[in-house]
Amino acid sequence: VAEQSGEVLSRSTTAPVLTG
Repeated sequence: VAEQSGEVLSRSTTAPVLTG
């Protein structure tokens, strides 16, 4: 679960950067 959580966090951090 930790690995998945990290991947989601990376995506969450990349989403705003792409949108902003």
